[in-house]
Amino acid sequence: MPEESYPVNPTVKVLRGITIYRSQRWLKAVLATEIFGRRSIDIYLWQQSPESQTGQEVWKRMHKVSIRSSTEWAAIKRAVEQLLPMLAQGP
Repeated sequence: MPEESYPVNPTVKVLRGITIYRSQRWLKAVLATEIFGRRSIDIYLWQQSPESQTGQEVWKRMHKVSIRSSTEWAAIKRAVEQLLPMLAQGP
């Protein structure tokens, strides 16, 4: 199975990617990337929409979260795990 390509800036080298969600209009993926010799894990969300000048459908980055160390990831993971129980609760 060929590696999926992702609509990142040409300066970003994608080492590996895992698609979380893909529809006709949305794409969410976690990528291991390298840019200017620095590696990070990036969570991207793109939306496909018409380009203003040509009207052609293009992927536009809506969000990006970068994780640059295991310490940073541990802090993010702890925070998310603390908030996860709120998903099961009603309003």
